[in-house]
Amino acid sequence: MSASIPLLPLSPTVCPYCHKQLATAQGLSAHVSNRAACRKADEVARSLERVQAAQLGPILTSLSVRPAGTSHVEVPIAEGNVLVEDDVGMVVDPDDLLNATQPDMLAADPNEVHTDWAQPESLPRRLRVEIEEVEDIEEGGLPHRPWIEEFPTSAGATYGCAETEFKRILREQRDKGVEPWAPFADMEEWELAEWLITSGLSQTAIEEYLKLNITRGRTKPSYMTNYTFMQKVDGLPTQSAGWKVEVMEAMGDKLGDDGKPKTERIELWSRDIVECVKELMGSATLCDSLAYAPTRQYVDEEGQERLYDNMWSGNWWWDVQTALPSGATVAPVILASDKTTLSRMSGNKSAWPVYLTLGNIDKRMRRKPSAHGTILLGYLPVAKLDCFSDKQRRSLEGYRLFHLCMRKLIAPLIAAGRDGVLMTCADGRIRRVYPILAAYIADHPEQCLVAACQENHCPKCTVTPDQRGEPVFSCLRDPERVTAVLKEAALGAKPAEFAEWGLRALEPFWADVPHANIFSALTPDLLHQLHKGVFKDHLVSWATKAMEGGSNEVDRRFKAMLKHSDLRHFKNGISLVSQWTGTEYKNMEKVFLGVVAGAADQRVVRAVRSILDFIYLAHMEAHTDGSLDALNQAWRDFHEYKVVFIELGIREHFNFPKGHSMEHYEVSIRSLGTADGYSTEYPECLHIDFAKLAYGASNKQSTYTHQMTRWLGRQEAVYRFAAYLEWAATQPRRPNLADPPNLHGAPTSHLTAIHVGQPENGPREHPTSGLAPSPTVITTSPSSSHTGQTPRPVALSSSVHSNALSESGHRNCSTTNSPNDAEDVWRDGYCIAKIPAYPSLTPAQLDREFRVSAAQFKTALSDYLRMLVGTNMSMLALISVPLHDLARIPAYKQAKVQLPILRQVSPTPLVNIIHASPSHLGPPPLRTHVPSKMSTVLARYPNVTASTVSGRPIPRRLFDVARPLAGLRVARVRLIFKLPSAYDARALGIMGPLVYVEWFTPFHILDNITGMYTVSPSTHQRQRHASVIPLSDVRRVVAGDVLDNATMKFFVNPYLRHHDFVLLRLLSHA
Repeated sequence: MSASIPLLPLSPTVCPYCHKQLATAQGLSAHVSNRAACRKADEVARSLERVQAAQLGPILTSLSVRPAGTSHVEVPIAEGNVLVEDDVGMVVDPDDLLNATQPDMLAADPNEVHTDWAQPESLPRRLRVEIEEVEDIEEGGLPHRPWIEEFPTSAGATYGCAETEFKRILREQRDKGVEPWAPFADMEEWELAEWLITSGLSQTAIEEYLKLNITRGRTKPSYMTNYTFMQKVDGLPTQSAGWKVEVMEAMGDKLGDDGKPKTERIELWSRDIVECVKELMGSATLCDSLAYAPTRQYVDEEGQERLYDNMWSGNWWWDVQTALPSGATVAPVILASDKTTLSRMSGNKSAWPVYLTLGNIDKRMRRKPSAHGTILLGYLPVAKLDCFSDKQRRSLEGYRLFHLCMRKLIAPLIAAGRDGVLMTCADGRIRRVYPILAAYIADHPEQCLVAACQENHCPKCTVTPDQRGEPVFSCLRDPERVTAVLKEAALGAKPAEFAEWGLRALEPFWADVPHANIFSALTPDLLHQLHKGVFKDHLVSWATKAMEGGSNEVDRRFKAMLKHSDLRHFKNGISLVSQWTGTEYKNMEKVFLGVVAGAADQRVVRAVRSILDFIYLAHMEAHTDGSLDALNQAWRDFHEYKVVFIELGIREHFNFPKGHSMEHYEVSIRSLGTADGYSTEYPECLHIDFAKLAYGASNKQSTYTHQMTRWLGRQEAVYRFAAYLEWAATQPRRPNLADPPNLHGAPTSHLTAIHVGQPENGPREHPTSGLAPSPTVITTSPSSSHTGQTPRPVALSSSVHSNALSESGHRNCSTTNSPNDAEDVWRDGYCIAKIPAYPSLTPAQLDREFRVSAAQFKTALSDYLRMLVGTNMSMLALISVPLHDLARIPAYKQAKVQLPILRQVSPTPLVNIIHASPSHLGPPPLRTHVPSKMSTVLARYPNVTASTVSGRPIPRRLFDVARPLAGLRVARVRLIFKLPSAYDARALGIMGPLVYVEWFTPFHILDNITGMYTVSPSTHQRQRHASVIPLSDVRRVVAGDVLDNATMKFFVNPYLRHHDFVLLRLLSHA
């Protein structure tokens, strides 16, 4: 009995495809945009609606499908439209919807904005469009595109357009009638000049080169001497902020021969900090890496779990934005300072650079020296202050001198941070920018110097020195209260907090900086606090003393560790290492838990494990609430098990500052973003360019600082001019300067889901609540109109997918995002040589050279082919003839597999090399013996039953975050080969190389003490269990060569790489 039921309008807060109820219209828009299946169905439905597809007719019309991220448009339903159904509701087949003709598939209009819908009191009956459930997450458990909550009011508002620096230079050159490469004669001459400046040649060597006969006779540059050449370089239109020097005089308490107090001359070299901020905000090379407004990012569409990455995803920017006028653009100022030596073998020359970068810049660009996302703000004076007689007084005056110079460096921030400064940003828009001190990168002694406290106190909180080793949270210092105490002390009073907080009697440079909290601005220091401090200086020493045999046993165990391309092998142990760097610390961490396991008290092992977990979690480039909870738990676990070192008589207490600093990591990450964006390794890397090379280019005399600034200015001018010429080459001959500029001319990325700021024609409405998906990138041509949206980095997702065999044995080749798939070497997820290194091996050679039993190899290959063809009788005939002894097998030395992108580890894919080469003699004349290389890998075990969702099988290439090791086993690669010509590879659907592997036991045994899986060689009928699998089923390399011992057990190391840690620790133990 059928019934006629009136077709009611679809609820404006219910997804028309997966029928999920959302709280708001904004949430529905975000849901459709972010969920892959709904987004795809939405695009198809919109396309069909435009062409009025006859096969759907009134059904599609009644759905009132709206594009994701656009305003809702009600489609009226004509009277008399009814839905006739029997006992069940009518369902539109998603396959019919997705397979229908799709003409003119267009992206959503970036100019359309969100509007709120009214929440209905009840949910009317509606049509349902069911779709296959497809998880839109990466293998690290994070969504490919996080859910975005915009700032509720205007942030990053724009006040019209203006010429960018490159536009201005181009216009001025055209007004003068000169070419873009002026003042040089032509492009070739400019290229020569660029090489002379950047090659490291001294000015004497440049002079000699220009005087060569071949240079003057053939090259004939317009500059014939070094002097005229430097004049042209200094005349480039891309000069950076200028340098100034302030000379001061320190008067001590010592008396000179003339009876007067001794003095010392002090020079402060600096740039205007506001001009430096303008330079970074307007940098064309950083245009696509700048953000102008804070956001809150979420892992889930309900907004229950936060995601922390760059500074704009943290709490600090959001809170400061709330305190500023509507439309303000925050420029979070990040400072870094670190004293470094300039002399190499002799002398005592030192420099104290202060670096400046902005939290608006993506952290991955900030830490690239070649991207010039960080610039040199000044050189602090390195003064001996010998004019003071007392050592303690000399130290105190040194602290005061530091704060005095820093106060002069950042003085312009006081007015700029209070009132804002109009700046032309890289996108050609004018914004009122408020530069505010947000973060300060320094090691522990310099953090204490900045915080005006003694080094036996925490520079961030008020914990007492005898409580630093306890798992208690202490309040951060209050800048206003600390400043008040210091002022009272300066007036002669003796407030109790002065001694209790370990303060020093000085005037802090940060006291008057608006909206700044220097104590929360002090960032985690991964290198000195964790790698060198907690791990190397303390934990390694404690664990070594706790082991029977001490350092000799530790050395023996380090020597026994398996080799790997991502691991330094300490062939002589660690006791003989003479020079320690961050590289050595990190390589020790990779295997140290295995070194300690079984040789020390179980509580020692647990303490080591908790510290390593903390270090690896703190190093992650993206954090969620869940991973931060794991970070906090690792910190608590260490405090639970640390008592063992006291019981063993190794420690009496744990009141050391670097151990206490671990308490502040979680809060700092939530406030300022992940710790990798603030590592002190980056300033130390910058010392090479901004201090050591600059000093090497000077005459090393008393005026070397002046010469260093001149050299740096020329280097920066040449870099910026090269970027300008690259941009100018893409510009039309008659640009329309009234249009918002496209800085690169080539297709650029504009974002469609975020629109912040105030357009020129008046304010726009902003949603007051709700989440939006992260922006979709749409490529537009240079002639397309610029919508003024805020460009921000978009989280990358892996464009490479491994091939997989379908259940029938045929290969399913997944596509990539590259427009030229045929040219993409990673389109199959692996890369291998075109010509095999061993083109014609016989089964006997496999047995003799590769240690592969010919009989086992034939059996494994036959089993693989039978599994491939199944019960297909016509295919069985192709494999009926077994491999004979004279067959030729092409084999490879190695192959490369690409690991999936994990946002917690890196925005770019990592590559593993799989080795399968036998031992051989090296090249003449030595002809030394080269051992075999057989990698141990993580691979998909054959005959794995696929999981199902809604009754449909999930392809085996899809990753199950809930069970990251499902279907995977450890295997040892013995041979990488092509299918012998005796078989028709194309007919069998085998398009790629195959791998002969020997399996280890499944992941069934988890060691509770180390938290690592233990495996051992798997046997079958008293022989090594071996199989042939496709190369695409190899997921990653987990170790190098292992011993041929069928009874030996191995730990699966989660600390080898951060990529392995996410898979084997973070996800597997979640």
